[in-house]
Amino acid sequence: MQLTEEEMQKLVEEAQTVQFVVTNDGHFLTKTMEESFQNHEIHKVPFMTGVTNQECGWLLPNFLAPPGWEEGMDRDQVLSTMSFLYHKPSDQRIKELVADEYLGTSEDRQAIRDSAMEMMGDVMFTIPAIQTANFHRDTGVPVYLYEFQEASSVLQKKRPSFVKSDHGDEIMFVLGFCFADLNVTIEGDTMKGMCTEEEHELSRTVMAYWANFARTGSPNGAGLVDWPRYGPEEEFLSLGMKQQAGKRLKEERYVFLTQTLQEKMRAQEKHSEL
Repeated sequence: MQLTEEEMQKLVEEAQTVQFVVTNDGHFLTKTMEESFQNHEIHKVPFMTGVTNQECGWLLPNFLAPPGWEEGMDRDQVLSTMSFLYHKPSDQRIKELVADEYLGTSEDRQAIRDSAMEMMGDVMFTIPAIQTANFHRDTGVPVYLYEFQEASSVLQKKRPSFVKSDHGDEIMFVLGFCFADLNVTIEGDTMKGMCTEEEHELSRTVMAYWANFARTGSPNGAGLVDWPRYGPEEEFLSLGMKQQAGKRLKEERYVFLTQTLQEKMRAQEKHSEL
């Protein structure tokens, strides 16, 4: 079998696109995740999920964004980077609408960079986390949602000042790296003796929440700020040096990406048919 030039070009283009998708093989997974969620076909056990406040702040952009992205980006670079999320040729209009929402008309390269990182984090992590919390809540099980807002000082000094709490930054606190007797090395620095007292305290708090949840199905316990159960008002807990309850995490972005975007696409399709 000999491939045509067009077929070879298509293979090359697809090979350069990394995709994270669920495969419905008809045996192990017989339905889409949306169908399973809507039919409440999940294990009905307490559920905890959450995100950081800048999921795409440093680690992932270093793989996905063009060289020099940390100095700033322009709209064309953002649209190119978005191909990781919207990889079909027919997705071009979606990319344009999402870019309009997040970037606006700004020409400030650093502002565009920051907005692009927010957008990537929302599409890849934050909005899916909220959707999943909603599905589990609707089955009647206890759900607890968090937004983590700190980064270890060991990591902070390795990153630009614009980076907040990046993807996975909560793990160090959950696993108690600050208390490790071993010389755990991260990016050339050992963790031993590197955490501040405030970081030690935050790690104690986070470990207590997680351990309580593992034992009882609720993260709450003595001496901890109350973590509200995720309900109709979409309550969540901000986890930082101070803990504070909030409601409707990233509500405006959630409405845009799950409702407004689809409405805009349908309106454009109708207009093109006229």
